[in-house]
Amino acid sequence: MPQDTQPLILIVDDCPATREGLIAAFEAKDLLATGAVDGEAAMELMRDGSCAVTALVAYHLNRANGAETIRCLKLLCPNMRIIAMSTEHSRRGEMIEAGAAEFFEKPFDLHALLISVTSKLDTCSV
Repeated sequence: MPQDTQPLILIVDDCPATREGLIAAFEAKDLLATGAVDGEAAMELMRDGSCAVTALVAYHLNRANGAETIRCLKLLCPNMRIIAMSTEHSRRGEMIEAGAAEFFEKPFDLHALLISVTSKLDTCSV
């Protein structure tokens, strides 16, 4: 990724309100964000050369679950930082084991999530 290119944040969530709300929150901070409805759509975006620096991945998705999506994203973009999200705290271990660096339980504190993502953007490389 060229140094003058703004880091991309990928939000993978099948809930339009969550996905679009997070994109809007990042864009309000002048960050580049895009969304995918499921793991397959996320993989397609990454195969097109848009390797995100950070991805937020929900556990419950329309097709493959979030843990499987995380594994696949890590294969395509090994240095991608992934933050897992779920309404079920019991999914935390599975998603961390799949490759997530952090876990946020829904509903989460948006301010805390924004800080977590933005504080690491300078140290991430794809």
